[in-house]
Amino acid sequence: MWICQDCLILLANDEMPTEPTDRVPLSAIDAGDELTPGMDWRKHECGRPSWNEGECECETTDFSWTPCEGCGSPLGGDRYAATLWWD
Repeated sequence: MWICQDCLILLANDEMPTEPTDRVPLSAIDAGDELTPGMDWRKHECGRPSWNEGECECETTDFSWTPCEGCGSPLGGDRYAATLWWD
């Protein structure tokens, strides 16, 4: 899934964004589901895992108008890959 910067900050650092917003980061994720930063290495367009051969750009979209899948925000901006795990 693709999440906005606010959702990434909460996911990676367990901190809410410092600037006030009208949305709640990660509010679209069910309480029982687990979310981790990054994507499965098999989904990388470059064909290699970033942890194996250095950095790659597959886990970041520079700009998108697609709503954030973590909070539903329709604001345009960068999107970051995350993996949703559920039972």
